[in-house]
Amino acid sequence: MLETGDILLCRREKLLSRLIMRVTKGSWSHSALVIKIGNLTCIVESQANGIHLKDYDQWLKKWGYKYEAYRTNKPFNKNDILHKAVARCGTTRYDFLTFIIRIPIRLLTGKNKDRRNAFKRGKKMICSEFTAWVWKIRLKGTYEMTPQEQYNYLKVSKDWDLIK
Repeated sequence: MLETGDILLCRREKLLSRLIMRVTKGSWSHSALVIKIGNLTCIVESQANGIHLKDYDQWLKKWGYKYEAYRTNKPFNKNDILHKAVARCGTTRYDFLTFIIRIPIRLLTGKNKDRRNAFKRGKKMICSEFTAWVWKIRLKGTYEMTPQEQYNYLKVSKDWDLIK
């Protein structure tokens, strides 16, 4: 059973997903966050149209993702995670520049050139950057990471467990 705060690392067989996995040399092309509102399971994610809240069943039917779910084993306030995630819905755009230019350059050179200030970073995010921001997961001083980098972090972290 998915719970508020779970991070889903996703993939599917479509061209864009396969391309992302190829460029990042990984098995994951997307990252999303689970939140529960009453008995309703929802997904908060960053897609091309920005960050939005979606019903889990409709999300799964539309996108057909295969995924692994990770849950923190540390105590946390579920309302804090829920409010932080939902606050970005409809106000944060997708960061195409990071997706198309910054991450490929960083993967090729090994250097992080993220010189955007905190305000600009908060106005645009890619999927895994959003889930990392919600949970304050930083790699090399930034939330900017690929879904594969997020997976690599979660699978070895003592603070996160694979649940599905």
